Amino acid sequence: MVVFNAPFDITLINAELRRHDLGSLEERLGAETAPVIDPLVLDHSLDRYRRGKRTLSAMTSVYGVTLQEDAHTAQVDVSMMLGVLQEMAVRYPRIAGVDDGALHQFQVEEHRKWADNFGSWLASKGRVDDISRAWPQE
Repeated sequence: MVVFNAPFDITLINAELRRHDLGSLEERLGAETAPVIDPLVLDHSLDRYRRGKRTLSAMTSVYGVTLQEDAHTAQVDVSMMLGVLQEMAVRYPRIAGVDDGALHQFQVEEHRKWADNFGSWLASKGRVDDISRAWPQE
């Protein structure tokens, strides 16, 4: 499964499924929701110090993908996300040949590193560190 900002989207999907008494993704699949490939997590890891927003729209220009004018519709966002992911694989060949399971585990670890770092930054500013270290999460 390829999902941009997987912790948010998978949590939202699971909440909506449960709200309609349809169980979770995991219950419906009869298995863990994995492997998940998340261009946002990969971007945080592969280009950690880049300044600027990391929204899908912002990342299209970083990776040379056309920002389509009807962005934020499901089909267009999926197309742009897959384009970003493809360009990441070109720019960072070390992820291109990694199997899905290993890439999923890499993202679990990298998301945790990012969350720890961001949580520390929040705490240093006197704000609550409420960043989940789980990825993807229910």
